[in-house]
Amino acid sequence: MYDAAVFDFDGVLTQPTPDAVLSEAARESLRAVGVDPTPRAVSHARSSDLGRVRRLCAAHGLDPDAFVETRDAHTAAAQAAALRDGRKPTYDDVGALAEFAARGRTVAIVSNNQQELIDRFVAREAPADVAVAYGREASVAGLRRKKPRPYYLRRALDDVGVAPDRALYVGDKTKDVLAARALGADAAFVRRPHREGYRVGAVPDHEVQTLRGLP
Repeated sequence: MYDAAVFDFDGVLTQPTPDAVLSEAARESLRAVGVDPTPRAVSHARSSDLGRVRRLCAAHGLDPDAFVETRDAHTAAAQAAALRDGRKPTYDDVGALAEFAARGRTVAIVSNNQQELIDRFVAREAPADVAVAYGREASVAGLRRKKPRPYYLRRALDDVGVAPDRALYVGDKTKDVLAARALGADAAFVRRPHREGYRVGAVPDHEVQTLRGLP
């Protein structure tokens, strides 16, 4: 049915990163640029919303691109440590990626998380041969291009030579479904335990409880 299965990262392949890990990374990034890590500043520093990041930078005289690069480096390193020590484990069903690959399907990853983190995951822990893996660039442009825009999903499918209508994008958020829709790909929503009661703001083509339930 599909020539390619493209997977989101957080909440699909790995459990969501604990809030404490992200908050500490934000505090470290603020200290690195000489900003007092007040609760408000930490909240803005953690955000992937470009408007909030710009407001933080304007308030403290920071270059937005330089701050995003610093912030993302700290955040990627903190999450990589959480992957290693078990605070951000992979799900038990990620072996489904290998099953897709064994059937001759292309497997890819597209995430709003940092490219550095996705590269580390693929190099050390990916359960299958991943043809291409895109995370977000550590820049203002990267924040603009993140889902629900289909920029990185389009790049991934172009790289592997698969038409959107032959691809399935697997995610756990409304923005994942919207990115697939914007490109003309099918979308599968995985209702992990952290998504119990979550209302999907767009209708996916498939809804499953685990990756082994994918078509």
